[in-house]
Amino acid sequence: MAHEYYFAVNTDDDKGVPFGPCNKDNMDISRLIIDFTCWLDPSESIVTLEHLMIKANPPQFIPPWQANYPLDETSSIEVPEDLYPLVFWRNNLISAGKAVALDMAAGTPGLTYAVSFVAKAGVSLRKREVDTLVVIDRPLNPDMVMVGEDGSPVFAYPLVITMTTALPFGLSGRVYIDNATAAPITVTLPPSPLMGDRVFFLDIGQNASLYPVTFIGSFGSESMGDVGVSFTSNISGDDLVFEWTGTYWALGSRAFSLLG
Repeated sequence: MAHEYYFAVNTDDDKGVPFGPCNKDNMDISRLIIDFTCWLDPSESIVTLEHLMIKANPPQFIPPWQANYPLDETSSIEVPEDLYPLVFWRNNLISAGKAVALDMAAGTPGLTYAVSFVAKAGVSLRKREVDTLVVIDRPLNPDMVMVGEDGSPVFAYPLVITMTTALPFGLSGRVYIDNATAAPITVTLPPSPLMGDRVFFLDIGQNASLYPVTFIGSFGSESMGDVGVSFTSNISGDDLVFEWTGTYWALGSRAFSLLG
């Protein structure tokens, strides 16, 4: 499930007062939405985006934001090398051109990125530059933070998940479930799958009978065939496969018969 963060650009925002916070846990695509309704005239909309840019400062011992706005009881930390650069996955004009949606992938944990663009209005031809600091938190699963040369996510298989998890955009392949929570967990299937995408799940922790695993779609309403909009596995060692047909998740078991 993608994370979404909403911000509004108002008529008095020329003072550069920062929005925030905007944090990301690296599990999937993060969506940054900037609403220009209060800045635009009623008849206007954003028509173009210019100068899309993501910049990470070079490694140093004090991040720029901390140097300018020091926090209490903090010490200098070494900023890591930018091994997993934050990249734009896509950008869209939404809400009839009143808002901008930026989808971003990956990002090196521990780094702060400056994400900037210029929005151009359609009637007055005014331009507005938007600069946002995006802080990358520690990833929940380090296998989910890489991107390929084309900006698409790259995953190391098999993935191992130990808790309630929302799988990231673009994932297909083998996932091991090793529940370490001593409680039932929920797994959210990847958003916006392509027809034929398959995700295989194996309960390697052998404890689904004690702590069932519930599978849901990324929007919570996608059909899973005859089993409804969710499926709960309560068989230890269960070995399941979910295949996107284009309209629903077809569910099968590699150990038993087709489930739905």
